[in-house]
Amino acid sequence: MVNCVGVFESYFLTEAYPNGSYIEPYTDYLLEHNATDVFLNDTRSRTDGGNTKIGDPRFYKDAYPNPLPDDLYNDNWVADQALRLLSEKPNDKEWFMIVNWNGPHYPMSITESMYGRIQNRSFPQPVDYTGNFTAEMHNRTRADYAAMIENIDAHIGRILAAVNLSDTLVVFASDHGEMLGDRGLWAKDVPFQPSVNVPLVIAGDVVNESLRGTSTDAGVSLIDLARTFLDVGEVQTVPAQMSEAYSFRPLLEGEPHKKRVLRSALGTWKLWFDGRYKCVIGYSDDEPMLFDVETDPHERTNLLLSTNTTELAHYASIIQWLLGKGKVVQ
Repeated sequence: MVNCVGVFESYFLTEAYPNGSYIEPYTDYLLEHNATDVFLNDTRSRTDGGNTKIGDPRFYKDAYPNPLPDDLYNDNWVADQALRLLSEKPNDKEWFMIVNWNGPHYPMSITESMYGRIQNRSFPQPVDYTGNFTAEMHNRTRADYAAMIENIDAHIGRILAAVNLSDTLVVFASDHGEMLGDRGLWAKDVPFQPSVNVPLVIAGDVVNESLRGTSTDAGVSLIDLARTFLDVGEVQTVPAQMSEAYSFRPLLEGEPHKKRVLRSALGTWKLWFDGRYKCVIGYSDDEPMLFDVETDPHERTNLLLSTNTTELAHYASIIQWLLGKGKVVQ
């Protein structure tokens, strides 16, 4: 696994770890190039000295270039390590590699060259924002976020050029989304679509030719990835921890998908989602919520607040269906 290990730890590195005694690969790389103080001072300036909590808008307001050269930027370092490992892999054995970039992620720290590619571009403003960011601040934050994505896209191109695509399965995914000011929220950790709905792009011989270049609304989850890898690798024994996961290899091969309810949870909230309806329970102090994401993509209308008794009975049956306890009453 080529990981961004060291980057978050470095954000909050203090004198508690004297003389570089807290070493991770990226931290070690910065130390070798006498750049640790440059990196830490810049990061602390964006995070209130490391005291900023997840979801704090202060993580996003300081969207300006950092003083690091391109070769010391974390995501560039990760890509370089991935290419190095690929060049060292034996040609007569199967291999598996995860390349885990830090970006796109707060703090909004990009290099001068990345900034130069996005500085004059405009981006959509957040939906239903409440707060004190100006339109210019939002655009700058979103421009930095886009710059991180474009930078990673370029590195993906480098990596794909270094492998034999005829016998390689390539999967692009993300562990979480980003609110970026939508609903007045930032970061992840919340049950709304910008946070929980993440990209999944798959390429390789296992994908049926008729499906290449297309998209699907089939319900899949990140927990399905490992199960799918085992299936593609023809591993017969599936660990018990994967009992709730599904291989989506049949989907890639062209088989029709079955409707499925996906589940997610974090902290106090839980959600159930079937591709259209999403039920959220335990978020903040709010009452249970039910959204029709198909007709209400920004999740503005909690259907459970309806005053129509017939509609409420229908929505209650949808929740029972999502929870696996009944059928939908029309």
